[in-house]
Amino acid sequence: MSTMHSILEVMAPEAREALLAYSHQVTFPDGTRIFKEYRRAEKFWRSLEFDASAVRELCKEDSDMGRSVAIAVAAVIADRLDSARPRLLDLFAPYGSGQPLAYAR
Repeated sequence: MSTMHSILEVMAPEAREALLAYSHQVTFPDGTRIFKEYRRAEKFWRSLEFDASAVRELCKEDSDMGRSVAIAVAAVIADRLDSARPRLLDLFAPYGSGQPLAYAR
């Protein structure tokens, strides 16, 4: 599974430092709602909280940074979809339907 930490580790040092400049560590009590559906993201998390507006601006200014962030976000989305798929198939599809999405990466 891709995590923001693993993505940060493979980024160029300058890009990593630029991105980390807009972050700080956070913790949340169990059960805390950290986002609401259909609202614009103002922050994003991986045990670090990032200022989403500042990161969006940084990505506009630096296309390499934008690409790195887009790849990181896409990897997280792909992992989440991949883990949700078997549960959805268990609920709604005939037994043995489909293959895991992992082969597509």
